[in-house]
Amino acid sequence: MKVYLIGFMGCGKSTLGQKVAKILGIDFIDTDKIITKESNLSIKSIFEELGEAAFRSLEADIINKIGEKVYTKDVIISTGGGLPCEENNIKVIKNTGLSIYLKLNTDILERRLKYGKDKRPIISLTTDENLNYTINDLLQKRSYYYEKADEIIICNQMSDKEIIDKIISLIENYKSNNTNKI
Repeated sequence: MKVYLIGFMGCGKSTLGQKVAKILGIDFIDTDKIITKESNLSIKSIFEELGEAAFRSLEADIINKIGEKVYTKDVIISTGGGLPCEENNIKVIKNTGLSIYLKLNTDILERRLKYGKDKRPIISLTTDENLNYTINDLLQKRSYYYEKADEIIICNQMSDKEIIDKIISLIENYKSNNTNKI
């Protein structure tokens, strides 16, 4: 079974996904790490040298490969923040596994992203004064896709442990209700 964690950059997809995978003893895939490994370029370098359109094309290729692949055991997949925001990508996610949106409000995302924004090409040139506005603007554009997830966890008031427990609970419920799909 494939479990896709989707949401805005900085919401915890990779960190929490790794922890859930470790607890459940299953594999973990980070689509951004696959892209950097296969291209031998950092995400920032891909944006600078090839452009955002090329990066989105790489994301589409990766999610299609993941969607088509048959895994011998369950896997948690952390997607890049913009990956689900292409119609075909969200269809692949929806049609090949359980999708969970880790939802955070703009203020929390701003606090998390403020000091590492240079590593995130979409916001790297944004001033600290405009960061909240930029995040809010992107979030409004992307929410349409994020909200298509099978499950939404509103993480604002939750600890990491509570979010991890909720993800595990959603996986267990999904498996018990979809035994013929596993």
